Amino acid sequence: MSEILNIKELKDMSTTILEIPDFKNEETVNIRVKRPSLMSMATQGKIPNHLMGIAAKIAGLNTGKQKDTNLKELGQIYELYCRAVMVEPTYDDLKSYITDDQMLTIYEWAIGEGKQLENFREDTEDGTDNRDGEAL
Repeated sequence: MSEILNIKELKDMSTTILEIPDFKNEETVNIRVKRPSLMSMATQGKIPNHLMGIAAKIAGLNTGKQKDTNLKELGQIYELYCRAVMVEPTYDDLKSYITDDQMLTIYEWAIGEGKQLENFREDTEDGTDNRDGEAL
C-alpha cells in the first residue's frame, strides 16, 4: 500500500513546466502551469456570462446556440485560460507584460488534450466515412 501524499507533493504533481516564447520571440522562458478545470471555474463564477456558451462548447457541452467568436471574445478566452492555468508567475503578475504569442502558446497547451479528443466527439451517423478505400 502506498503512502498518503502531503499537500505539497500533490501541488507539485498537479503542475508542470511549460516553455513559452520570451518577450522578443527569440528564445523561451519557463512558467509553471496546471491543467484547467472549466467546471470548477464555472461553479466559482470565474467565467463571465457572455463567455459561458463558448466555455460550454469548449467543454463539449451542446448549448444549442451557435455563435461566431469575434476577436474580443477570443482575447477574453485566451485571458480566461491564462488565468486558469498559470501558477508561477500568475496571470495577474504578468498581465501587463504578456505577449500575444505567449498567451497563444499557453492557450494551445491548455486545450491540447481536448483538441486531440475532438475527432471522437463528432458523430458521423453510422460511424463510417462510407469510403471504400478509394482515393478521392
